[in-house]
Formats: sequence, structure tokens, C-alpha cells
Amino acid sequence: MCVDINQKTYVLDHVFYEFEMYLITYHELNVHSFVINQLIKNLLIESHQIHLRNLLDFFYSVRVTVDCIIVDDILKNHTSLPKNREFWKTKDIINQSITHLTFKRIPPEYRIPPTEGYDLTWKTQKSVHEIFPIIRGKIRSFFRKLCDENIADTQYKQNIQDSLKNVDILLRINSLKALLSR
Repeated sequence: MCVDINQKTYVLDHVFYEFEMYLITYHELNVHSFVINQLIKNLLIESHQIHLRNLLDFFYSVRVTVDCIIVDDILKNHTSLPKNREFWKTKDIINQSITHLTFKRIPPEYRIPPTEGYDLTWKTQKSVHEIFPIIRGKIRSFFRKLCDENIADTQYKQNIQDSLKNVDILLRINSLKALLSR
């Protein structure tokens, strides 16, 4: 849990970076994918997948390590998304898509023995498109709750309000609002 205002401000800045990278890479891959070369496209895909995995852990309140930042560290009145079968399936697909040295990344026709019916690229794209509205909704909800005047814990409320007075944080919020409106 964040202990002082400087730590909270830094944490918010770090979380906003994850939001920005996720939203920007998703947008670029879906709007400009036909004009970018394969190297840039690969960079965007991998960046997107890494930030998506980070946000899944953040919003599903999964502490991968003891010092991982999760939504519960920032918002006390937040409901985490359920860790159901779909969550673990999506997380597994995302992990596979950014783990390069695996047999699943080899096209099925080149595997020994050849396998049928498994296309990591298609599964990843489907998973990414299915999860986008959920993650975008969680980001919007995060902002609504972050700025909520009805946060019960007064000390906590004061710390958040102090963080929101930071000029850099305000700029990040405005930038994110523009990204969310796309």
C-alpha cells in the first residue's frame, strides 16, 4: 500500500503509463496495421501484449510478486474482475504470444508431428479484441472512482486529491481521457 503522497503520485504516474501504452498500441495496431512494416508491427504487438498482461494483473488484483501494484492499492472501493476460466485463458494466450521460444509459435505445418487446429496468431487477436472493451471499461471506471468525492476514508481521500493536484498527473489524466474517447 502507498505510504506517502510522493509514492502515490509516482504510482499513479506509473499506472497511467500502462493505460496509455495499452490504449495507444491497441489503436495503432487496429488503425494503421496495414501501412506499418513488420518490424514496427511486431514491436507494437509485443508492447501491447506486455501492457495488457500488466493491466490484467492490475485490474484482476493479481499480485504476481509481493511488490506488484494492483488496483486495490489505489482504490479502496474497487471491485476486481473475477478470476474465472476466461481470465486464465486470456492470460495464458497473452503469455504465449510474448514467449518466443516455444513450439506453439511454430506454424502447425512445420511441427513434428504436424498439429492441427492451433493458430496462436488468430487466438491472440481474438482474445485481444474480446478483452479490449472490458479493460477500457475498467480504465474508465478507475478514473470515475479516483475522482469520486465520496471516498469514505478521509485520509486516503486527501492523499488522492493531493496527488491529483500534481501538474504531471493532471496532464496524464487529460491525455488518457482523449485516448479513451477514440
